[in-house]
Amino acid sequence: MHLNDKVIIIIGGCQGLGRSRAEYFAAKGAHLALVDLNQEKLDQAVAACQAHG
Repeated sequence: MHLNDKVIIIIGGCQGLGRSRAEYFAAKGAHLALVDLNQEKLDQAVAACQAHG
């Protein structure tokens, strides 16, 4: 599945299923909008996604 230039919004994107989906979609070339209440964990998730793609 190629998701180049697609935008995906993930609510609860900093841990668990949301984070794993975010990393998967990042590796497939999608642009992500991660939403969560915990800013520290959200920053970590963003860094992980950037490392994947």
